Amino acid sequence: RARSAFALINSAAPFRTFAKAAAAAPAKPAGKAAGKPAAKAAGKAGGKASAKGKDAPAAEASGPLDPTVVNGANILKTGKDPKILKDEEYPAWLFKLLDPLPTESELIRKFETDKDSMTVREYKRAMKLMNRTMIKEHNASVAKS
Repeated sequence: RARSAFALINSAAPFRTFAKAAAAAPAKPAGKAAGKPAAKAAGKAGGKASAKGKDAPAAEASGPLDPTVVNGANILKTGKDPKILKDEEYPAWLFKLLDPLPTESELIRKFETDKDSMTVREYKRAMKLMNRTMIKEHNASVAKS
């Protein structure tokens, strides 16, 4: 196993950080409610100040993260983040997701020699890759040079 289940589950850490920062950002009034005409408020959104990040909200420090929980994985209002389990407690198919796929040449060799031994997934992937190659060859042959 190249990576543990913990690494696989926590691979979305940047997305969780962004979601927490977006949720913590206070809503700013726009237009006349902010004391500016609506045209100026709308034009300010794409101006230089926001491009430099001056108007970007600062992320709040929520303290140390619990290493036994997948932080930010909960999508329900009243739910809790799931706990990280031991590798033995996860299903075997989860770790097969980390295995590298066979290359195009390996699939084509297997397709040409013994189609019957291929899984449905391998067969579909081989057909997709061969079709893509045929399309690229055709486009190259009819391309204007």
